[in-house]
Amino acid sequence: MLTSISRIGCGRHRLIKTFALSRVVAEMQLFELVGALDARLACLPLPVSVDWSQSRRGLIRIVTGDVWLNSSSNRKLLLSCLSDTLYLVDQLLERLGLSVAVCTGQAGKAGSNPQLPSGDDHLLILDSQEELLTCFNLLRECVPQLIAISGRADVGTRGVEPLGSKRLSESGHHFGCPYIVDTAPDYLSQVVQHYRGHGSPRNLQQFDVTLDSCAPHALRVRCIDSQSFLTTSIAHAVLLQAIVIRSRRLAQAGQRVFPGDTKALEANRLAAIAFGIDGRFDRPFMDGPDSDATELARRPDKTTAAQACLDLFRQLAYEWRILGVEFDEIAEFLLGVSLRCRHEGGVCNENEWWKAHEREPNHQAASVLSEYALTQWNRQRYPHQCEEIRASWEDVIHKESGILPVAPDKEYILSCLRQEELSSPR
Repeated sequence: MLTSISRIGCGRHRLIKTFALSRVVAEMQLFELVGALDARLACLPLPVSVDWSQSRRGLIRIVTGDVWLNSSSNRKLLLSCLSDTLYLVDQLLERLGLSVAVCTGQAGKAGSNPQLPSGDDHLLILDSQEELLTCFNLLRECVPQLIAISGRADVGTRGVEPLGSKRLSESGHHFGCPYIVDTAPDYLSQVVQHYRGHGSPRNLQQFDVTLDSCAPHALRVRCIDSQSFLTTSIAHAVLLQAIVIRSRRLAQAGQRVFPGDTKALEANRLAAIAFGIDGRFDRPFMDGPDSDATELARRPDKTTAAQACLDLFRQLAYEWRILGVEFDEIAEFLLGVSLRCRHEGGVCNENEWWKAHEREPNHQAASVLSEYALTQWNRQRYPHQCEEIRASWEDVIHKESGILPVAPDKEYILSCLRQEELSSPR
């Protein structure tokens, strides 16, 4: 007898990774190199290409194909292909006296490339409109945490700017996500028109998470700043796939993500942009039907961004197990955040790593091919604490139990629908 067993898994993922050139160069100067590079990239086991169109801005983009990140071996293979691509690009650029540099935004250094703020885009490809809507609205709730662990500020002669995200703080084309219930063009047009006035989005593509035309059910995450190291970007991709799995589970169970407290989400987003992992977040307006009213009344109105991030990582415990995540794959953000919530030191994101790196005496220039830089820094300074954190999380991500979220009760659904009706565009 034939028996089939199915398990909800991740979706396809496309990473558009931005790096800086040591100086600005015209695209025509690179023409002879492109053909030689493409021939070598064709030999890689995964599809990877290089976009030179931003070379006049001193930037290049490495673009993966639509890859599966459903196992540790697949993710290691992707990291290997990206490292090989970066090495090949760097070797070819040497002929022009160029090199690939980490994106530090060193606009204040004489003779350096005045890098403009840039981002790493992640494309998430889902299977249905229900999954698309659920994933969009779930990502909307997670945007403040994503910015807190990925935001980048300028690294100049005076060190790292005191900002969470330089790019998002100055951008006129990045806005917090609306709550959506449909993907029909007329409805989406009404959503955009709802944001009227100066400094408002002109189209749907200017939100932190947008619908993308690369596939029938695709989302583009635009709120993650360009990371210096490949391992950090892969860790962010794993986190996004965990959110994708959570959204697919909710969609297949017939559940939905409700609007929640829109004002708190926007306040948290602004706090993450301004202060990064040191920001203070408002607690959500509604915590769910099973929340104890007395307990909620005792809780403070604010929490730290680090604690909000750690809460998110814990909520995704079942999804980490589905992905078969190894601790080291997500330690780039998990280790530092866990240390911070234990009132230890540690670096939680690349902003903090650069601050620590610049303070070190006789520090050497960082390499784009460095791996697990944040994890190594934390383990060197806090070895015992890091081992304790690792042991506790190994139990979480390898435990076999896990259940679907409890369905909201009728009164909770009605209250959310009333709030949705009040906040929907007219």
